[in-house]
Amino acid sequence: MIRVILPLCFLMVALNLAAQITIERDDFILSPNDTVLFWVEEDPSLIEFPTAGIDQVWDYRNLAFDPNSNFRYLFTAGTSPELPDANIVGSSRIPTSLDGVFFDVAFQAVVDEQGYRTIGRIDEAEKVSLAAMTGGPTDSINFVRTVNEYASPVWDSQFPLRYEDEILGDLELRNNFLLSVAAFGLNNVPGSAAVLTAMERKTTGWGKLLVTNPVDGQEIELDVLLVEDVSTLRDTFTLAGAPAPDALLQAFGLAQGRERERREYFFWAKDYRTAVLRFYLSPEGLESVELNKNIRQVISSTRQVDAPEVSLQVAPNPSSDYCSVVFDKPETGVWTLRLFNALGQAVKTQRLVEGRGMMNQNLELSHLPAGIFHLVLMDESGAIRGREKISIR
Repeated sequence: MIRVILPLCFLMVALNLAAQITIERDDFILSPNDTVLFWVEEDPSLIEFPTAGIDQVWDYRNLAFDPNSNFRYLFTAGTSPELPDANIVGSSRIPTSLDGVFFDVAFQAVVDEQGYRTIGRIDEAEKVSLAAMTGGPTDSINFVRTVNEYASPVWDSQFPLRYEDEILGDLELRNNFLLSVAAFGLNNVPGSAAVLTAMERKTTGWGKLLVTNPVDGQEIELDVLLVEDVSTLRDTFTLAGAPAPDALLQAFGLAQGRERERREYFFWAKDYRTAVLRFYLSPEGLESVELNKNIRQVISSTRQVDAPEVSLQVAPNPSSDYCSVVFDKPETGVWTLRLFNALGQAVKTQRLVEGRGMMNQNLELSHLPAGIFHLVLMDESGAIRGREKISIR
């Protein structure tokens, strides 16, 4: 009996390993406009948080999102003089320690063969009135442009991203400002707000995510990885080079050395820079749920399929003007060759004929700059069936 049970057990394990989802470097695409929509359901207690585990089905088709929300993260290829090592800039408007007060931030990131990581951020200058909080008509906080270069990078994802991967990290962020509050005798007094964050990020599940596009009502099924992020944050405030007075902090609902936990759940699918669906939680409960507005553009198949790997023969490689790609197409159907640059931007897409057999495709490369590019072969379902690197000189 044991001789029968053991092979069956091994077979079940092997099937699970073959079915799990992996996001590779070639799956990364820099979307030109990554926008999220806020969830607007009234009662957070109705929401079930994602359950960790393998081969899960997370059904959020009934969540109500506001199709008119305009909060956005915009990612573009580029860098800044202060942090020249970055090759992607992510622009967003984020909250401060003060309720209802936001300012613009430019995140400086690097994407390469290792993964996607943020190496710093630039907080833009902005003056915000505090009259609604303090009652003083001239009270204000004037945020000073601040460059935060991280002591060590914060990894969004490392390639390949797989089930049970774990990333640990620490981060200190500091916002500098000038504060004017008449009741405390303050007039453009320099200060800072620092947040020390200890982060633990782990890929805790894989399976299918079911959501509804709030724009057109289309129901979408995606193969995704579930990532859980647990962060402990500690606040420190200074004013005129000394710890900020407790009375002042209390007036704004703040506290020196306050610690709090923030938990996030987010779903990753291939061909996308940002999470498809993200949950933000605090000790008080659910803060927000965000859905990527461009979700209809996500290719749904990220599973490792039990299909034969197709070997791509590229010549010449390195190349300059053109190359030919030769491979044996084992199935009928419309397949696609896609070429991506080092940032994950699609620079060329070429559809193939429906037949099967040996294929010889010519790729025009003369319009592309020198560098390393990633060639990906996708079948009709969107699953990756082959990949190869191309060097252009």
